[in-house]
Amino acid sequence: MSEEWLIILLNDITSALKTFLGKKSSFLCWLTQFFAYTIRMSMVSKKVEEGLQERVLRCVNSALKRKARRLTVLDVQGYSSFADFIIICSGSSDRQVKAIASWIREDLERYGMTPLGVEGEQHGRWILMDYEDIIIHIFLDPVREFYDIERLWIDVPKVTLDDDTVELKTLSGLKVVH
Repeated sequence: MSEEWLIILLNDITSALKTFLGKKSSFLCWLTQFFAYTIRMSMVSKKVEEGLQERVLRCVNSALKRKARRLTVLDVQGYSSFADFIIICSGSSDRQVKAIASWIREDLERYGMTPLGVEGEQHGRWILMDYEDIIIHIFLDPVREFYDIERLWIDVPKVTLDDDTVELKTLSGLKVVH
């Protein structure tokens, strides 16, 4: 039975209880409406989750279009209060780092995604883009090696893409790798 049908059934039960039991049914009516509300909220959270994964894939694929290297996606849901996903990638020159960031911003704006903030764009050594539940770090190679922020998230599910990856189609490959 689908969730929508279950909600309809619970609403019908509530109506029947009110009709046949009157005021004595208030607790049972409350209980059935509570179950209906719980089911509705689970449906909403599934839709939000699907939307989040689509946005992560958009971010990843935008970075790949500008030849971002050593791209890693970290799933920090349940580990972090400030983001659900962190994307880390590199460029071989400050010019490429800036180009990756500029393209990501431009490409995502087409889908209505605008960053809450962007830091480091002027110098192009480490650019941080905050898309609320998705944080993107774009590093110049030596700066990435120096800070090694992936080691801070060693226990989270992640996927690291090969440099010859052109497009990521799913996030199903996320796994914990030590």
